[in-house]
Amino acid sequence: MTANSFGAEAAWQINQSITLGGRVGFIHAKAEDLTATPNAFISTWALLLSIEDIGQEDSFAGFVVGQPPKVIDNSFGDTFEDEDTSLHLEAFYHLQITDNLAITPGLFVITNPENNNSNDKIYVGTVRTTFTF
Repeated sequence: MTANSFGAEAAWQINQSITLGGRVGFIHAKAEDLTATPNAFISTWALLLSIEDIGQEDSFAGFVVGQPPKVIDNSFGDTFEDEDTSLHLEAFYHLQITDNLAITPGLFVITNPENNNSNDKIYVGTVRTTFTF
């Protein structure tokens, strides 16, 4: 499998505590070892919002809404394109405990997993720990 991936990201600090960002990506994937050399075009995107110093200094809340990778065109035809669209929805809170330790609990939800509205939503709770030295 060969993939050429292209993407762009941008962020805008609206004021001292609010940042709005986003990313978009396109992938052209090709199976090199099959006789017909099938290929697919895949897209992904996300919007991000960060609000700093909530609760305490150096802590922040973050929110993400985006589309996980989705096949938008391929050499096999419409049968293998994703008809539905998944969404990634996420919220997290980065709590700075000390100068060297932060804990970030969060929750994300994937709607229509695998871009199929017949699939049930997926809920995932997370706890990230960051050590800085």
